[in-house]
Amino acid sequence: MSAPVRMFAHSGIAHAHVASDAGRQDFHALTMLAPPYIAREMITATTGSAQSSAAALGATGARVLAIQVDPGKRVHYEINPPGRTGGPVTADTSSPIIEGHDMIPWGSGWLISLLEAS
Repeated sequence: MSAPVRMFAHSGIAHAHVASDAGRQDFHALTMLAPPYIAREMITATTGSAQSSAAALGATGARVLAIQVDPGKRVHYEINPPGRTGGPVTADTSSPIIEGHDMIPWGSGWLISLLEAS
């Protein structure tokens, strides 16, 4: 078994202001990932051993990581910023689980470790 995981590093969150079309002075804001993404990577997570992202995913200026796990699949993950106390942690069956689409805070030089959840 395997779980393809697509990841996109963005520089942050952008706010797009949307005016009401009814002619009122009513404004709303839409929050979205700041385009374009500055790095991307796809990892195929398996239950055999954890896979780690490449250094390029932690590009300079990265602030948010968008993660897309294929429908029906789940993966354990560990986030490893530079200088993490105790050193980098490899994802295992006691690590948090992610499924579907999600966003997490991210930074320059950060790595992610992934293991398919059985």
